[in-house]
Parts: sequence; C-alpha cells; structure tokens
Amino acid sequence: SPEFDMDLWRTHTEVSGLSAATVSLFWKVIEGLSQKDKAGFVRFAWGRSRLPPAKDFTVKMRLTSGGRAALPVSHTCFFSVELPDYKSEDEMRHGILTAVHYGVGGILMG
Repeated sequence: SPEFDMDLWRTHTEVSGLSAATVSLFWKVIEGLSQKDKAGFVRFAWGRSRLPPAKDFTVKMRLTSGGRAALPVSHTCFFSVELPDYKSEDEMRHGILTAVHYGVGGILMG
C-alpha cells in the first residue's frame, strides 16, 4: 500500500460549504485509517489508489457539503467529494468506510 503525506494532502484540498467541525472530523478519521483504506478513499474520490508526488500534485481535492445525506458522493473526474454533515467521529468513519468498501467511482453498489 502507498504511504500518504497527510500534510501535502491537506494543502491540496479545497473546502466549501462545510463547517470547521466537519472538516476536522474528516481529517481525524482519514488520518486514523489504515494505508489500505486511505488508498481506498483516494480511489473512491479520484479513481486512483495513490496521490501524486509533490512535484506532480497539481490538482486539489474538493470537499463540499453533502448535507444530511447518509453517505459521501464522489465525482472522480474532478477529485471531488460531497461530504455529509456528520455529527460524530463514529458516524463519519462509518460513512467513509462504507463508501471505501462498497462505492465504485461514486456509485454505491449495495
């Protein structure tokens, strides 16, 4: 599994429409994931299993509000994720891991 430079990833992320609390929960959950699940999240969000090296990291991940949806929705062509307004770390982890394990290119296959 690839290693993830979390500081680099954070600096290449744009956020709009999300509270500071939701963004903080997101990064806490992402940082706590295994390397395999981090790769799975990047695959869910962008269609790739790893982030580019710093010199080639020219695109930014976009995190936008998914409101009270149950699960995140991704737009892989744009490295964009609509993140629900989860109220707890457990709720956030469950939603992200459900998307990682069952989502394919933004389409959930139940």
